[in-house]
Amino acid sequence: MPGFMLMEFVYSASPSMLMWNKEMVYYSYKNNTINGFVMVTGLNQKLLEVSQGSTIHQLVIDYFGNAVIKMKNNVMIFFKVEMKNAAELPQWEKKSKNVVLYLNPSGNLYMLIINGSSIHREVYPLKTEMFTYIHGFQDICPYLVFQHSMDLNVYYLDMGDEVTFWAQIVYIENLGLSTVVEIYRPELLMQTTDVNYEIARGICTKNQVCYTKIVPVYNTICFLITIYLVVNYDWDKYGCLMDLYYAIPFHPDIALYDGSTFVETVEANFILWEIHGRSDYSYNSSMKQVGCLREAQTWISMLEEHENSTLDEIWGPQNYRSCFQSELGPLGDLNQLYQILNHSGYNSLIWPTEYSGIYVFRVKIVDPNFRGEFENLPHLFLIESHLYFSPNIGKVAGFSILILSILGGILIVSYFRYVKIYRALIYVDPLPSHDQQDQTRKTAHELKKDQ
Repeated sequence: MPGFMLMEFVYSASPSMLMWNKEMVYYSYKNNTINGFVMVTGLNQKLLEVSQGSTIHQLVIDYFGNAVIKMKNNVMIFFKVEMKNAAELPQWEKKSKNVVLYLNPSGNLYMLIINGSSIHREVYPLKTEMFTYIHGFQDICPYLVFQHSMDLNVYYLDMGDEVTFWAQIVYIENLGLSTVVEIYRPELLMQTTDVNYEIARGICTKNQVCYTKIVPVYNTICFLITIYLVVNYDWDKYGCLMDLYYAIPFHPDIALYDGSTFVETVEANFILWEIHGRSDYSYNSSMKQVGCLREAQTWISMLEEHENSTLDEIWGPQNYRSCFQSELGPLGDLNQLYQILNHSGYNSLIWPTEYSGIYVFRVKIVDPNFRGEFENLPHLFLIESHLYFSPNIGKVAGFSILILSILGGILIVSYFRYVKIYRALIYVDPLPSHDQQDQTRKTAHELKKDQ
């Protein structure tokens, strides 16, 4: 493949990539076990032959593996990653128009038509165009339905996390189709797969459930703590605390005031530390997650560089280095926690989950482009994280039902017991009839005779 080459790796469990110049596209799939040049299906033609000698202008790949080759004369060719052959799409624009393909972050494909100083955008219906192309073919899809439960293109898992997903394929009986799950670096995952079949009226349905879990790896370092620090909170000096729930990450916002008048929200980057030496808080984002292009500064790295300086001196605008500017050399470890905060970022503080605590933080602006009176003042904010135990609704309901059942049982038993007692008592009529009075007198007279 002579000439200037472009290359792009694609999202795949097995390493795959595409490489192309102005005339042809080379593919390497499944860790280079399948490779070759993309050919146009039908007459098995090369790209230049289909486009009547025009060269490649763009190759665009979306998140789902759909690839579109645009030639300079606006001929469009479609193929899917891990496919060897491509298909020519219907003509969309004239050869003379200046057209550029654009793929937005949501995966939608657009055509930008450039006309002098103006740009017109059109949605390119790739799926519709592809269905139009294959409508006249005699090929029959081997399956009737294929569905799955994976809503995201990428799932981020930490050690101990797990993800469960399913895939279903419905096909004509005796075709023997199946789904395949490929894993990149399978030694990092524990995988469990469950496959179910269902056959009805000559149609076979196969469900496959995959349970994947990150294998936990524990690196435990134990320290013997011999110094305990007890600090009395100074209410008169610091004032009231901010009450926070321990399970919700806290994103601090710094505001600039002129006396009691709000001036602006500080957009610059800042750092913080606990003035009494507490280190049992953490951050919820890594350098990779925030998009660092190289290893960012951390408290550990700054302490190593300035061993004999105070925390207020070792890190500030004078030596701040942004991690979003690339440099030659190694990237460093981007899996470390990102310890720089700002107003618009996602990075936040997280608290220990075993106990409550009071934190007094010192804040410092490190962005050298920020200038104002704020940077020269001592900035403190005070936090109290609370460990609340929310009641379990199921347990509360079950315990309530148990108590009510016991009370109801006692009432029912008491009712039948008292009914039995009352029935056993002799009933005495307070207003006896004349016959009863005569009978009573007769009985008394007989008793006297016997005496």
